Amino acid sequence: MSLGGIEVSLAKLMRYSLRNGHRVIWLTTGSHYEKADFPDVVKDKRLEIFIYKKNTRSWKLPDLRFHKEERVVMLSSDVSQYVVAEAMKRKYQIKEFKHFLLIAHYAGCRFFPDKWFTHDFAQKFAYSYYQRIIKRVAANNCLMFFSVKHVETYEKYFHVKIDNRQEKILPDLGEPDPLSLENMKVRCKERRERFVIISCARFDFPHKAYLLGLIDSFVKIKEKYPWAVLQIAGNGEGENQIMQKIKKLPGNVQESIQLLGLVSHDKLKEYYLNANLVIGLDGAACDGLRCGIPTLFVRHYSENCETYGFCECEKDIAQRQDPGKDIVPYIEHCMEMSEEEYIGYGLKGYDAVYKTFPYDPEYFYHQTNAEDSMTIRFPMEVMLGKFLGTCILMKEKING
Repeated sequence: MSLGGIEVSLAKLMRYSLRNGHRVIWLTTGSHYEKADFPDVVKDKRLEIFIYKKNTRSWKLPDLRFHKEERVVMLSSDVSQYVVAEAMKRKYQIKEFKHFLLIAHYAGCRFFPDKWFTHDFAQKFAYSYYQRIIKRVAANNCLMFFSVKHVETYEKYFHVKIDNRQEKILPDLGEPDPLSLENMKVRCKERRERFVIISCARFDFPHKAYLLGLIDSFVKIKEKYPWAVLQIAGNGEGENQIMQKIKKLPGNVQESIQLLGLVSHDKLKEYYLNANLVIGLDGAACDGLRCGIPTLFVRHYSENCETYGFCECEKDIAQRQDPGKDIVPYIEHCMEMSEEEYIGYGLKGYDAVYKTFPYDPEYFYHQTNAEDSMTIRFPMEVMLGKFLGTCILMKEKING
């Protein structure tokens, strides 16, 4: 439950569910609980929290209590953990027990667990096992995604057919934020006095290496517009790389770059509402549109900060990797454009993000196409799942 796209979506769903009287249970580890963001959700007394240990010697299921007539919806966002969690269906024997696997990225071992294994035979063995499971999850209509690109990547990698693609792409799981036209006017007028550019991302390179390019681009902006400020929210393994890059810049530029660190989602919204331009990827950029602030989506996997322009919001623009255009002219245009154009981009972006990513916090509750039968059907498959999961946990510990 740290700051990230899938975490923000789940926090929105938990917040909505608690407010509307649904029972919410959060299964997590001690370390994740300690680092959790979203204090209004995590500290809500109605939230039931169960801490479990990632133990390589034990896969003990949590001791939960359910009424036989309860309707249970379980969400997992890690393939190897999903396999183990499926055993909960058998343990609790609930009449209606839906279990969905959420795919939030098109790379990484979390969603492609066979990539944990480097030995050729082990990797092929793990791939064969997880491919078989993934095909069953898909056939059971329990495989959900955050974008079309995620669907396409999964289909290609696991050779699985995803039917009714559009229905498998998750909507916004929260409720729409109110739009403040007055705030938009204030942000517009102050551009000549203090122009704040903000970007939020994990320091995960090369995936989000645009941050490195954004710093280079800001140097050019600062030369022409001395009142410009760059705010960067986030943290991660690439933090030292960011720090070293900033240390090499002229003093006046260093002073105008603010590293905000890891901030809560609510605090980030405050920063957005006090900024003049949002630059970023995925959900972080979409949140800029939801605040009515002009937003530039940028390219994934590139150390050059390249944008696709002031889009109103298009499907999959948040996941593009194809070459874009130098972002500097777009930043300059945002600083120089008329009030009508500036506010126009904010209004169009706000409308478009909810049309492109419609909100439906009841999405999982009204799903009727998932069967209650177990995806992991045989004892040997359960044992294999636990064995592979144990290997993955050992790899995680070795890799730190």
